[in-house]
Amino acid sequence: MSTCQDSSIYVIGIEETPVADNLTGLGFRTTRGDFNALFHARAGLHKGVIMLGGYEGGFDGPGVVFPDLSQRLFGAGIATMRVDYRFPGDSVQCAIDALLALQYLDDDAIHDVILLGWSFGGSVAIAAASMAKTVRGVAAISTIEIADCCARRLRAKPLLLIHGDADMTAPVVWPRRVYCLTEGPRDFILYSGVGHEMHDVSERLVKDLADWILRTFQ
Repeated sequence: MSTCQDSSIYVIGIEETPVADNLTGLGFRTTRGDFNALFHARAGLHKGVIMLGGYEGGFDGPGVVFPDLSQRLFGAGIATMRVDYRFPGDSVQCAIDALLALQYLDDDAIHDVILLGWSFGGSVAIAAASMAKTVRGVAAISTIEIADCCARRLRAKPLLLIHGDADMTAPVVWPRRVYCLTEGPRDFILYSGVGHEMHDVSERLVKDLADWILRTFQ
């Protein structure tokens, strides 16, 4: 006799812990494991960016790009949430984490959201955005390969792809394929001589991301 296992996931609680001024640690407790996030916001903000890391998760992205970008966006009136996954490397479960984070922002009256991911997180951002109608746009840095169907489902959503032409982990042909499969406004920035980890280009990367995010929200 076979048994049927419930694969649904539910949030059973969210713990909020002050970390610093306008920075809150979030502990998402779910029926299928827990994950943490850092929420940089203040009352009255209605735009937000969810940041998703690589295969190992974490809050920083390549170098310290995510913390620096978060500070810069906060100064421009944009909230950010940096997500650490329940099961790093599991595409489906990490996309679910992104959607749960998106729901948290929606409940907090932040309805205008961009998903941003680096490496594995780039593919997670694209996959989650392909399922969420409320996502305004997607930015993917050094993204790994993503299923064609996810790219096509982005349809008219603005897309930013940033890649290094010396990336030995994620060949540049992967983001180029995503670029060709999407239909909306698209920007492709290729850094010469830069690899997957985006070493030595943190300031440029933060500027390019911030400029695109601000334009997209306008």
